[in-house]
Amino acid sequence: MLSTYEAQSRWLAGQPKLQGKSLMEHLHGRLDGLYPGRWKQAFSDHAAIENWEYAWSEAFDEEGLTPSDVAMGLKNCRRMYTWPPSLSEFLQACRPHLKPETAFYEALRGLTARSKGDDFAWSHPAIYYAAVHIGQRDMLAGSYPPMAERWADVLAQSLAKGQWEPIPAPVVQLPAPKRTEEGNRAASAALKQMGAAGILKAVIPSRKWAEKILDRKDKPSPTVIRMAQAALGIEA
Repeated sequence: MLSTYEAQSRWLAGQPKLQGKSLMEHLHGRLDGLYPGRWKQAFSDHAAIENWEYAWSEAFDEEGLTPSDVAMGLKNCRRMYTWPPSLSEFLQACRPHLKPETAFYEALRGLTARSKGDDFAWSHPAIYYAAVHIGQRDMLAGSYPPMAERWADVLAQSLAKGQWEPIPAPVVQLPAPKRTEEGNRAASAALKQMGAAGILKAVIPSRKWAEKILDRKDKPSPTVIRMAQAALGIEA
């Protein structure tokens, strides 16, 4: 009877296209082919092979690896390692672009391109979503050394999800509308009027400030008068 983990992990399930072998059994054979003699030396009996299958498949699930990643790992092993790789070495071979520091600088390039409305070819969606989790402002304002630990943790969490939504298309950030000279004068006048009314309201308790304004012989601007009338419940 299959264990709960074995029944749920696609790495340990039999594959019809592999004549019933699991992906891990297939991987074991491929590594044996890459490192003839050397690979088999690490396994004293069938139990040792089963232990390897469980340990590696569990890591693959936790890291969110795909069959394409593993195929990339096998390809990279040929040029990266002359001796059979450890688990950590094989994971690195599967995703050389996901080394935290490399991924961080890719994220910076990607965010910069997106801020201009340009497309960017992300090597893995987990990098994009890790950058989004931290936030564009923090990412673009920081450098890698002080953010290394935080980035590595967030990237690992993003990778562990295993599935990611499609990366949305970039949206051009529109510049702030230009302020005309006339608009600047109007805004300045309104701020002065609001400031004057606010000061009066702060220093004169209750609604006395409004009464004082309406009692003045030198009437202030219509805007301030309307504010005072509104405070006293007087219709204009």
